Amino acid sequence: MIQAVRANQWWLARRTFLLHSSNQVTQEVFRQTARSFYHLFHYLGDSKILNDFIAPCPVIDELIESSQKKERGVLSPECI
Repeated sequence: MIQAVRANQWWLARRTFLLHSSNQVTQEVFRQTARSFYHLFHYLGDSKILNDFIAPCPVIDELIESSQKKERGVLSPECI
């Protein structure tokens, strides 16, 4: 999993960082993922607070809607 995250971040950064900085980037990805899981499960019963964590993005909304209609199922980092 670590190798996949490193490769993904290296690709997203347009192959511009080296191995020592990829370790830092990879650690930050896992920290952020842990925070996200904590918030999800901690506030699971309070949709108002959960919605405060979500930034509105029409592109993501469109992708979710088309996925629900089974038109396509692609996730884009365009609004991140």
